[in-house]
Amino acid sequence: MSAVGRRWGGVAVLVAMLLACASWVQAKERIGTTVFARGAVSASVESDIRLIGHGTPIYERDVLTTGEGSFAIVELEDGTEMILRPNTVFRFDEYRTDAGGESMRLNLFQGGMRTVTGEAVRRAPDAFELRTPVATLGVLGTDFSARLCERDCVEEAEELGEDAGGGPDVVGRVAFVKGEARAVSLFGKERALAAGGPVFQGDTLETGAGAFVVIAFRDESRITLLQHTQFRITRHEYDAREPGRASALMRLLRGGIRVVAGLISKIRPEAYEVATPVATISTRGTRFDVVCSGVCAQNGHSSLTPSTLGARALAALLEGLVRTAHAQGAPDGLFVVVRFGRVASESAAGTFEFGSGITAFIGSAQAVPRTDVPLPAAVRSLLQQAPVPEGVEVQPGLLKDSSRPVEEGDLAVAVYDGSVTATSASDPAAAVELNEGDAGLIAEGDASRLAGGAPAFVTEDPYNVSPSVEVGEDGTVEQGALPPAEDEDAMSCRM
Repeated sequence: MSAVGRRWGGVAVLVAMLLACASWVQAKERIGTTVFARGAVSASVESDIRLIGHGTPIYERDVLTTGEGSFAIVELEDGTEMILRPNTVFRFDEYRTDAGGESMRLNLFQGGMRTVTGEAVRRAPDAFELRTPVATLGVLGTDFSARLCERDCVEEAEELGEDAGGGPDVVGRVAFVKGEARAVSLFGKERALAAGGPVFQGDTLETGAGAFVVIAFRDESRITLLQHTQFRITRHEYDAREPGRASALMRLLRGGIRVVAGLISKIRPEAYEVATPVATISTRGTRFDVVCSGVCAQNGHSSLTPSTLGARALAALLEGLVRTAHAQGAPDGLFVVVRFGRVASESAAGTFEFGSGITAFIGSAQAVPRTDVPLPAAVRSLLQQAPVPEGVEVQPGLLKDSSRPVEEGDLAVAVYDGSVTATSASDPAAAVELNEGDAGLIAEGDASRLAGGAPAFVTEDPYNVSPSVEVGEDGTVEQGALPPAEDEDAMSCRM
């Protein structure tokens, strides 16, 4: 065949592909659109193959494939957004968004993706299911990533090292929560506290009106936060393999807590401390309550702002704080109630110890503690509104996290908002619930929640970025919002 003949033959094939693409899509209902594509990205169903670019429609039963160094961002009709990383094969099995009939069944065969679910899943959380060869994921209004690991994950983890890129350590979990409560991370990110959710070193925990939270820590200590409380976990380090290095420093910025000290207090009593604006409380293996009235509320600084609560809600919160701080008949200062064992207070006035059954009142950092001040009825009522932490049942396995390294064949899941339940495909009994800030590795017959949160190969993955990226009408994005280009070649079957 001549060169001219070969050229026209190639054109004929391309035209035939485009016509086939056009005729096929006319019979299908669009479920979404590719808002960004880089490199070799295609969509196929049965024998129809379409090259993907900016603005390409996506249809039910489409299989999306990204090549080496290629990726795509897809937005579905209900607002669900997802970014598909390189070397990914993914299918839209079912997509229904009608109210009362929502269904979103997806299938990840290879590679990885990050997803922010949309309106349909917010209305009907059970509607979403992501299947993989390793596990099935169900979500509750969430932002999460899932990656089927081959040798690449292991190599990335080895290159980055154990400590590189990971977030703060999970030091405990929420055993019970009533009412509105939230955590503010060391980096200023807010999240709602939910039963089973992680608590990290550096978190500041806050409770609203009528709320309380029970936190179970790794050293077997537990703390109940009363309403209108702000409490910071400055340091909480416990490793059963190195008990001599265990220590905890927590700060009660306002409100009150009920404490059952754990193994840190038994191993190193002087290293388990609760600091307040008035005095620092250390334990001698004990159970005790601490309530700050007036002084603590005036010195505590809430992270709640009009933008997070709304002006009216913020005003109501502040009014509630004032009422709590100046409860009827309660003097300004710190109340310490020793329920069992002994505690010590340390301030500018010196160090003092109190035994079981003692109620101490410390009026200021310069004041000597008094034990002749009766516990005001308002403070007693405040304590009675929340349970002692030892009386709250902790679910088996709540603190059962793993430190195992990633292995070839794992499904790596990280949750950035909401929660995900991952169930092993080979053993339905092997399942793990992951909340905001959690990460897990799921394999055949195993579902492990990672003690340190998302590992470095997840947090440092350049393709693990939020798919909520502003893309211009011409398909351009702000520099730095996405990984650098490796291959700009892309075509699309444009309708």
